[in-house]
Amino acid sequence: MQEMIVLETAYQQSDAAASEEKNEAKQELPLKEESASETAAIEFAPNWQKRTTGSRIWQVGVLVVVLGVVIWGYPKICPVLDQTMYTFLKVTAPCEVESQESPTEPEAAALQEQVQPEEEKVQDAEPSKEPLQTDTVHEVPEPEAKIVGTIDNMTGCGKVSVQTFSASAGGIYLPLQHGLVKNVTDVSNDILRKAAKNDLPFTFTDTDKPQILIMHTHATESYLSKESESYDTKASFRTRDCKQNMTRIGAEIAEQLENAGIGVIQDTTLHDYPSYNGSYERSAVTVKKYLKKYPDIKVVLDIHRDAIGSDDTIIAPTASIDHKKAAQIMIISGCDDGTMGMPNYLKNFTFATALQTRLEQMYPTITRPVLFDYRKYNQDLTTGSLLIEVGSNANTLEQAVYSGQLLGKALAALCRSNME
Repeated sequence: MQEMIVLETAYQQSDAAASEEKNEAKQELPLKEESASETAAIEFAPNWQKRTTGSRIWQVGVLVVVLGVVIWGYPKICPVLDQTMYTFLKVTAPCEVESQESPTEPEAAALQEQVQPEEEKVQDAEPSKEPLQTDTVHEVPEPEAKIVGTIDNMTGCGKVSVQTFSASAGGIYLPLQHGLVKNVTDVSNDILRKAAKNDLPFTFTDTDKPQILIMHTHATESYLSKESESYDTKASFRTRDCKQNMTRIGAEIAEQLENAGIGVIQDTTLHDYPSYNGSYERSAVTVKKYLKKYPDIKVVLDIHRDAIGSDDTIIAPTASIDHKKAAQIMIISGCDDGTMGMPNYLKNFTFATALQTRLEQMYPTITRPVLFDYRKYNQDLTTGSLLIEVGSNANTLEQAVYSGQLLGKALAALCRSNME
């Protein structure tokens, strides 16, 4: 009995202890959960910091790569962006420019030696009839420039101004029977007036032998290929394509002379390629060769085109002849200042004024005033040597071709009227 009581007491103590353990377990359970949560937070914090640091390193790495691509790819990306922007601007604000083939590397290298012109180009009076100052034109020959500009390498868009040049008699402007002379020398107008009335220093004969030589000191000079209000300011306005440069204009003049039965020969040597400097020395050799071979040659015409304008505007001297646009023509007659070896310069002047008068008589407004200035241009070689500017780089090829035809017809008429 006593043992049973002891046993029961043991069971009760055991149950009490178990109950107490359960209660303690219940009280400890939240503490364990809280401890686990805190432990997880403690364990998570270092990993998060590691991932944040890694993310920042990754972001910096991406930024470095992007900057590298931009710096390395900028030269390649810019042309694409420029072309895209040009295409957009062409839709919203058209800028008509023309295409041009770029020179090959060997050809471009050949042009780097000498690029300064040896002579100045002169612009005549503005339509306002105020005398203009001498305009020095620096032009660089560029081979195989099929037309005159390039869109891919466009550096700027310039303006084309179409004007008809004229002037009023008086001052430096000496009136002829038809047309004018712009005298910028110390030679008096009275002397020039007398020389203009003289007979030509030569006569023509009815023969098949060449009596007129057409040549080109600056043969690669060229024009716009079509009418436009704007142009590429990087355009060279030069080409070796003889269908588009000055030899094409010379061919039009020669054709009209041949049609009139006047003996003519044209030299198509590109005296300004590959080097611009020395062009006149080389063309002088050419002229002397022809004069020796064909002693009946009396007239030598050096056919050029002018370059008029400044900054981002070029001027197209234009006349309307029979309701068709023509490039205005300017004859240049050189004067000797006593050091140029041109004792017969007034005879050349007589021929210049005769041709000017015939041109204006047949096609009023086709000419700008004859420029009488201290220039040589190989005009010491014959008494019929003249330099003739057919339009400017702002005129179109079509306008210049038309003027070449008119010039040929007027010259043929002058020759016929002085035939033996």
